[in-house]
Amino acid sequence: MPRFIAVHPTAFKEDDLRAFAARKDELPSVLRWHSCFVATSDHVAYGDWEAPDGQMLAEVFEAYGIPFEAIHEVRCFDPTLALLEAA
Repeated sequence: MPRFIAVHPTAFKEDDLRAFAARKDELPSVLRWHSCFVATSDHVAYGDWEAPDGQMLAEVFEAYGIPFEAIHEVRCFDPTLALLEAA
C-alpha cells in the first residue's frame, strides 16, 4: 500500500496525539498510522501513514478536524540494505 507523509502546520502536544490515538480504531480499516514526528523548533508535525491514496487521507483529516497543509507520497530507503522500497 502507498505510504504518505502528512505535513501538519502545528506542533501537536502529547495530549493531542494521545486523543488522536484513542480514536484510531474509528479510522477506515485501510488506513494505517505508523507514527508522528513533532518538530520542536518550527511547530510542524509530520505524520507517517499508509493509505490507498492521498485523497482518502485528506478526507479523513478534514472529517476529524485535523489541520494539514500537504500530503506527500513517499518511499522508504533502508540504509542497512542500501535499497529503496518498491513502488
